[in-house]
Amino acid sequence: MHLNWVDYASMAFVALVGAIQFLRATRDFSRVLYETIFLIGAVVLAVKLFQPVHDLVHLSYALSFLLLSLLGVLLAIVLAALVNTRLAFGFGAFSYVFGLLLAIGCAYSLGHVAIRTPFIAFGHLNPAFYDAVRRSWMARDLLYFRTFVEVLAILRVARWLNM
Repeated sequence: MHLNWVDYASMAFVALVGAIQFLRATRDFSRVLYETIFLIGAVVLAVKLFQPVHDLVHLSYALSFLLLSLLGVLLAIVLAALVNTRLAFGFGAFSYVFGLLLAIGCAYSLGHVAIRTPFIAFGHLNPAFYDAVRRSWMARDLLYFRTFVEVLAILRVARWLNM
């Protein structure tokens, strides 16, 4: 497997966001849990709603997606802080293990926004960029959530086998 510059940039972004979220999870696990849940929901909503927003407001597709994503991220952070004031908890030593999983989930959702926005904006204008993203292992994983799809498939088989 040959990695290109998009792979390295994607891995650096995911590692940086994951490291920050992991360090935050070791201090305040419940807030990071709420943030991750709300961030994933915000990214899913941004993916579903950016085309209707584009049709309504007549902004470019990339700008519509980016603005919806940023609005969702800000709303997720505020909601997580509000929920955490009432329902704060921790898992002690297990916060490190679960915090790592949450950090990876949060980093993947923000990585999706970070790779999808330039792909929508410049993919059709720059064939070299389009080709670099299409040949990138990490960017394709972020764009299509392949890792999570595989994990869900494994869990579906485990459920079917009553494990």
